[in-house]
Amino acid sequence: MLPMADGLLVVIDDEDGGGIPLEAEEMLRRAVADRIKPVVIIDRLEKAIIDQSMSKDDLYAKMYANIESINDIISIFADETVRGDMTVCPIQGSVAFGSNLHGWAFTLHQFAARYSKKFGIDKDKMIARLWGDHFFDPATKAWTTRSTNNQGMQLERAFCMFVLDPVYKLVEAVNGGDKGALSALLEKLGVQLMPHEWDRTGRALVKTVLRRFLPATDTLLNMICVHLPSPSAAQLRRGEILYTGPQQDDAAMGIRTCDPDGPLMVYVAKMIPTAERGRFYALARVFSGTLRAGQSVRIQGSKYIPGKMDDLVVRKVQELFAIARSNDKVSIDTCPAGSIVAIAGIDKYLPVTGTLTASESSHSLRTVAPPTVNAFQVLVDVSLAGHLSRFMEDLKVLTRSDPYLRCDRLDSGEVKMATSSEGHLQRCLSSLSDTGVTLTVGEIHVPLRETVLAQSSIVCMAKSPNKHARVYMTAAPLGEALAKVIEEVNTKDRAPIAFQGDVAAKQTLSRSDAAATRESAVAIAIRHGWPSDDAHNIWCFAPDHRGANLLVDRRHLQPHASRTTPDPG
Repeated sequence: MLPMADGLLVVIDDEDGGGIPLEAEEMLRRAVADRIKPVVIIDRLEKAIIDQSMSKDDLYAKMYANIESINDIISIFADETVRGDMTVCPIQGSVAFGSNLHGWAFTLHQFAARYSKKFGIDKDKMIARLWGDHFFDPATKAWTTRSTNNQGMQLERAFCMFVLDPVYKLVEAVNGGDKGALSALLEKLGVQLMPHEWDRTGRALVKTVLRRFLPATDTLLNMICVHLPSPSAAQLRRGEILYTGPQQDDAAMGIRTCDPDGPLMVYVAKMIPTAERGRFYALARVFSGTLRAGQSVRIQGSKYIPGKMDDLVVRKVQELFAIARSNDKVSIDTCPAGSIVAIAGIDKYLPVTGTLTASESSHSLRTVAPPTVNAFQVLVDVSLAGHLSRFMEDLKVLTRSDPYLRCDRLDSGEVKMATSSEGHLQRCLSSLSDTGVTLTVGEIHVPLRETVLAQSSIVCMAKSPNKHARVYMTAAPLGEALAKVIEEVNTKDRAPIAFQGDVAAKQTLSRSDAAATRESAVAIAIRHGWPSDDAHNIWCFAPDHRGANLLVDRRHLQPHASRTTPDPG
């Protein structure tokens, strides 16, 4: 879904105090690397505020640490040309605070607008004082950056006094049961409740009051509209990393300018199941040109190489739908550049992601590779053998609609499901359970892997089962430069590089393609200082035939060693 986005709303749910969740961190890293501008909401504040489980100072410190962590990630992974524009800051208004569950949220700008009139100072100056080390002395009516006044008395932080304190007081007024005091406080804040809403009590009334005072819909919509770029502005910044072809051709220019009259360039990000079992709508973003119902398009899969016919089909688009809500589809005739559309009739020719174009000279749009490490795994099997065929069909639907899910059928019959976060894996399991198939689900676990920091000090040896053969192995660091090049080459829109023993990967390539990719990788290895014999005897890459881990056959150094090609199984 990320390639279709112009901006990203990052939801930070740090309820347990463990920092930024792994799933949010993974998504943020991938977004900023693709020059997708983020905004942030610090969520789940209802527990700290309504339940009074955390003091105002502790809550501020926790939120400040989370925002700093987000900006640290941005500074590491964002391109230097856009890094300054990508950082988030409450003073700028690109960070909101609230509770999506209860429907309330706020930014500093909302409170600054109130207090700038009260103090008679500029709104921008007031915003700057509501975050960071700014304190207000009620006795002298003076602002300071010190936490104590001249008499040594402790001062309250401005954010706690002017932003959190009104929210805490509203909660305390509701919990106190004095609706007269609550009515006076609401009148002071300019908040009105409907007559039937006054009949509520406890958490229900707190939820209603805060939603009226700080509506999340208005806050988030305003933050997104102000701080996230339009399609034309986003594509101007992201054009060179979206398109895999020459940056001077017509397609690249059309993408950068978001030109509805330019060459047609459409990216299909995922498949959406339809009411008809086994059929899908293709969810896509039009980056250039205008897509029309009934139009003949070139469907270029992830393994398409310009000038060749592999993974290329020409078909007509049957129908186009604008998706208004999750279950609402409105049939449309055309879809211009900068828009997202659901396409009917191409799911038979495109497994998950790919490019649609009307030009024979156009290259493909860049496909975002799935996470290189699926850290969270679980084994799943059906409880009843009769449900197996239905389970496999449901699994096929899930993998086509979720490009970031990895599924492997093991020899035992179980299916290993793997994702980059536990929350993502739980949602996948929930989707399978909702289909009515009874499943046996193992424990979610994280496989541990070790890395190589130095050349092995000993040589490991293993014997074959019949004791007639011995395998000797050592390990050594690959080198950061070569590892980075291998990962870049193997995550492009092509099949993974295949070598002598890598039969599973070779099966996806023609003989000429396999030879070309092998020669390319050998040249890369030699260019990074590898001896020619070692470079020509690379057996395979791992994991998944595309990682930066190499197995090298060095039997050429042993004149009496067997040269039998190994069994890849």
